[in-house]
Amino acid sequence: MSDAADFIATLIDQGRRAFAEWAVADQVAADPGIQDQFSSVGIGDLRADTEVRVMHLAEAVALEEPALFTSQIAWSKVVFSSREVPLDALQGNLVALGEVLQDRLPETGYQSVRAILDAGLETLREAPAEMPSLLEGEGVGVHLARRYLLAMLEGDRSRARDLLVGAVKAGDLTVPEIYRAVIRPAHAEVGRMWQMNEVGISQEHYATANAEWIIAQLEPLAERTARNDMTVVATSVGGDAHSLGIRMVADCFEFAGWRAFFLGANTPARDVVEASLISGASLVALSANLCSHARTARAVVHALRQHPETKDIRVIVGGLPFAVAPKLAERIGADGTAPDGLAAVELASRIVPRPPSRGV
Repeated sequence: MSDAADFIATLIDQGRRAFAEWAVADQVAADPGIQDQFSSVGIGDLRADTEVRVMHLAEAVALEEPALFTSQIAWSKVVFSSREVPLDALQGNLVALGEVLQDRLPETGYQSVRAILDAGLETLREAPAEMPSLLEGEGVGVHLARRYLLAMLEGDRSRARDLLVGAVKAGDLTVPEIYRAVIRPAHAEVGRMWQMNEVGISQEHYATANAEWIIAQLEPLAERTARNDMTVVATSVGGDAHSLGIRMVADCFEFAGWRAFFLGANTPARDVVEASLISGASLVALSANLCSHARTARAVVHALRQHPETKDIRVIVGGLPFAVAPKLAERIGADGTAPDGLAAVELASRIVPRPPSRGV
């Protein structure tokens, strides 16, 4: 990562809305029929969609991680295909965006942008147009996840809760295993189903909102180990409104004997630092659920490293950016990445120094 990359990304950020408007205007001028292809949702949706693409492009440029952009293209290809919007529209959008940026960015800086856009075009050609279910296979967890998801999609949160509580009480799965093998994949499947145009946004929102209610009722059923005098600050980064995943991470640390200083979602960097100081944290666990939040995660890590009293606190990160770009955690200065709460606790056990024993 370089100052030059950050400079170009800042230019892209500052012109994000205008770049999207110009790209769509040029795309329509080159192919007026594009408006008919978007007649069911409106050409305004293509402008908004293009602006999101520009956001991801800025992240990829600043962090020198093309996957932060190409993963959005792969996702969009499925969305376009499932809604019967010709993929030529997405290709034309990328081409028009490239031409707009070439005309308005410094020539030297545009070369890195061009390389990422080219990677996006290649992804558009090669990526699948459909996403298979994430709940294929056999086993206690996947069978339970299917039943849980069905209850959620049918709007029956009580049935969904009873399925999970019953599995814990029967000894089929522990609460952390429920988080990992049932709730996490089931909600990823809801996202896939929306992407594939199989469910509406209201069903996705219902499932997410009521999962927090269910987790609150599972938490008292978890087995716990003795307190270990260690504290983790757990939160989603500023601008990220998702809290379900990091809530489960915080719970898993509590079950493992840690004190979890859980801040919920959308916490600015300065407040993460403040919470770390107040709580005497040994670890900070950060969630960034979208690739457009990658630089925000970097800013939190930087803020912690800059403060003399938090500079040595271990930091672990999780979320989509770190799944699609495995080296990103190290590049932003974090100490590691984990996909779920159980993995986060295991990682912490290896990288966080143990506090001195309280001998008599």
